[in-house]
Amino acid sequence: MRLTDEQRKQYYADLGIDRDDLLSEVDITLGELPPDVQLDERQTVMVLGIVREWNRLDALSKIDAAQSMERRVLTRRSADSAEAWGAYLLLGRLRDSEARRAVMQKIARRESSLAQTRPKRQRDRTASVPRTAQQRRDGATFLAPTHARLRDGVTGSRRETTRDQGTANETINIRDRGLSEALWDRSGGAPPRRGRS
Repeated sequence: MRLTDEQRKQYYADLGIDRDDLLSEVDITLGELPPDVQLDERQTVMVLGIVREWNRLDALSKIDAAQSMERRVLTRRSADSAEAWGAYLLLGRLRDSEARRAVMQKIARRESSLAQTRPKRQRDRTASVPRTAQQRRDGATFLAPTHARLRDGVTGSRRETTRDQGTANETINIRDRGLSEALWDRSGGAPPRRGRS
């Protein structure tokens, strides 16, 4: 489904994108990078691709693309310097984006990393409360059956297989025994029946 012009304008208005935020629709060139920036071949191809795509867009889409490229650089743990230079160029066409553009330049020059721009999360480091004697006894009682199974070599992931051969070696019956059957066999009782008789 293609949006009409009115639907597109409403969509961008809902995102807070205003046509007046675009300073100029003049095509961007690599000459707008700072004079001391030297891009290698891969970076040049990448930045040129970003710029060519942006130059073809309409005014509202250009604003959206510039903000999207900025978010892309900021949300990556290690941003590619070519993407950061692309965002730097795109933000140059938006109103009041000098500070945001400076951040993109720092990231592109590797003077700043995402770890420096994001606040660090503080973990709650509350001291653990020592357990009482009753809590230790309850824990030991609860874990006793598990420790007994581990001592006997029976775990929940173990599967035992027995092979029965007929008198003339015609057939081989393979039967998987799960944990409950293995436990019953070791205790000397009869295993519980599963399925049909």
